[in-house]
Amino acid sequence: MELLASQNYAVYSDWVSVSPYAGVSTYLSRSHETTDVVNLRDENTPGVRGMVGAVAYISTARLAVEYNIAAVNSVSFKVGIGF
Repeated sequence: MELLASQNYAVYSDWVSVSPYAGVSTYLSRSHETTDVVNLRDENTPGVRGMVGAVAYISTARLAVEYNIAAVNSVSFKVGIGF
């Protein structure tokens, strides 16, 4: 499940805008042994992560940065094209 809040702000007419966002999501990580070499049990681990970021819309280009808060924090940079 994911809960996300964002707002789009025009910076230059309708050609450039920025959309900051924040959210929280839950996940379930599952592992299953597939070899007879070791004897491991199946494992299910639930978790929660928070995220904050922003997307810049420049014409059809998309540039984004996101910071994830979880057991292991991370930063993501994204580049894309919107149609």
